[in-house]
Amino acid sequence: MGPKESIALETGRPTRQTAGGRFVVVAFCCVTVLAPMLVGPAVAVEIDARAEAQNVFRVGLGVYREISPAKGAAILAKAVELDPSNALYAIYLSDALYACGDRNASNEVASEIPSLMRGEALGYFHKGKRAQLRGDDEAALFNFRESLVVGPSAHAFYELVALEIKQGELQAAEADLGIGLKLYPHDYYLHNLLGSVRHEQGRYAEAIASFEEAIEDNPALPWARINRGLTYHKKGEYDKALEDFDAVLSVYPDQDRGRFFKALTLEKMKRYGAARTIIDELAKANPLDASLWLVQGWLYYKTDKVRQGEAILKKYVQQEPDDPEGHYKLATLYAGRRKTRDALARLRRALELNRVQTLRWIRADAEWDHYRDSRKFKALLEEE
Repeated sequence: MGPKESIALETGRPTRQTAGGRFVVVAFCCVTVLAPMLVGPAVAVEIDARAEAQNVFRVGLGVYREISPAKGAAILAKAVELDPSNALYAIYLSDALYACGDRNASNEVASEIPSLMRGEALGYFHKGKRAQLRGDDEAALFNFRESLVVGPSAHAFYELVALEIKQGELQAAEADLGIGLKLYPHDYYLHNLLGSVRHEQGRYAEAIASFEEAIEDNPALPWARINRGLTYHKKGEYDKALEDFDAVLSVYPDQDRGRFFKALTLEKMKRYGAARTIIDELAKANPLDASLWLVQGWLYYKTDKVRQGEAILKKYVQQEPDDPEGHYKLATLYAGRRKTRDALARLRRALELNRVQTLRWIRADAEWDHYRDSRKFKALLEEE
């Protein structure tokens, strides 16, 4: 499910209050007032344009990464228009256009980037981003690391760590984030990534603390709050998870992933009807997303629409024949209807695909209580 269009974010990233905050404000005001006298009106206008471009870029990057590539690309294009000499803005505009599927426009922007390069670090960063778009993760990792050696940047740390997480290198990711956050202690994206690493490692309390740091750094962006909600969900604290998802959806009502995770949380809370309403809406808008069929079919079964649930789960299993959860949910549906032969056949396939996980599911589901003393059922569980 891709993200849908959403309302605009606030401009800029909120900064934390510090003892020196007053001085910074005064200094900024002095520079703004005195700039025309010190450097002349033409240069002052250029400084203002660059400052505006930087704020627009920050907003565009957040929208691109967390809301909508199409909307983000439009905002990033404005940043490039305001400061056409900034290679970093052009790099991310090319990236966003590629994510939108407009490869011609992406390549056109990318072709101009070499002429904008200022410094070796940015050159390596650009090579890393292009390698990433080609699907060459190893080349991308190499170039992001070289970029950090030559001249560290929060953007290079973000791209490096995101790839390390993708490849399952969680220890390396955490080590690099430790370095990055020493240099950029208030970077929203780095705190969010650290929370993701800790979540994957099962360190849920620490993950929540990292997501809270990210939310404090930039409360306008949704993903740290969504990720905190997912961590609460994993801990079984469903009320807190629902609170986070509702907070995101109150600002971004069309945030599909937030709606999807809210539905999963409602399902865990046994609020099956409310969960199904959300999933039905998402499935209607995304009819080819098979991951929705799995949840939708199960929720139809749990809301006493058994035939519809069975049909949807069968469609899912045909689309994803090697997913044990599809076979398991269909088996559980048959078990609830006392269709023993079908239930055990589907259960056997789920056990073949992932025995350990399927056994966990069986232990947790009451639908199998009727079968726990069955000879055939016991024999199936004992098969190797």
